[in-house]
Amino acid sequence: MAHEQAFDLIVIGGGPAGVTAALRARELGASVALVERDRLGGTCTNDGCVPTRVLARAARLARDARQIAEYGLVGDAPRVDIAAVMRSVQAKIEELHAKKDQLGALQRSGATVIAGLGPAVFVNESSVELPAGSRLRADKFIICAGGRARRLPFPGAELAYTHGDVWGLRELPRALAVIGAAATGCQLASIFNAFGSRVTLLEVAPRILAGEDEQVSQAVAQGFSRNGIEVITGMERVSSLEHAETGLRLHYECGGSQQLDVDAVVMAVGWPGNVAG
Repeated sequence: MAHEQAFDLIVIGGGPAGVTAALRARELGASVALVERDRLGGTCTNDGCVPTRVLARAARLARDARQIAEYGLVGDAPRVDIAAVMRSVQAKIEELHAKKDQLGALQRSGATVIAGLGPAVFVNESSVELPAGSRLRADKFIICAGGRARRLPFPGAELAYTHGDVWGLRELPRALAVIGAAATGCQLASIFNAFGSRVTLLEVAPRILAGEDEQVSQAVAQGFSRNGIEVITGMERVSSLEHAETGLRLHYECGGSQQLDVDAVVMAVGWPGNVAG
């Protein structure tokens, strides 16, 4: 049997909830281990709110620059270098990590931090095992494992991006399809439209932002239309995604079989929890 380290509490997940829980438990005198499969900070810092806000800021600047002539200013609109934009995104993430110094705060509190080793999996009611084979045991557990972007199960789905894959883009798609028109999908559609991509937004619900007030949905849809974003609602399903001569071909059902030729497809279709282990 593998050697086990014992703690009063094990926190699984190093996002805001997990870090806060571990620090508070140490304040109360518990021995604590925090296990994070990747990097501290969670989705918001590494893969969600923070990088998206940087993209949104760049998109806003690009949109504003196209309006300078209306205010008597002379000059050319900037060209979007998407690789440079993504480097800026990563720089802001690193800047925030340095400012927060969550690892330092946890270590100074006396918590044991195990990060970057992959997921912890329960082997019984009081022990978890790490990929290297080591085991941790505790009287209590707090699970703050977060979630992940959902992929729809259709042929060729592996050719599509999720929002987490967008940060690896090095070329700006001339034509982009975004599947899912809740907050994330609408954000990405707006951002890439401002960057100059031809964007098509597809949604199964009868309107975009279906979780919001109907007037909000209508106002955003009208704004998208004015800016040249094609919005397709009431889509029945995505049939398949395949390589085409000039990029990708998306097949979908919406009042019959339809197809759309694009350079890239992004899925923004939900966020299931990381609870399998």
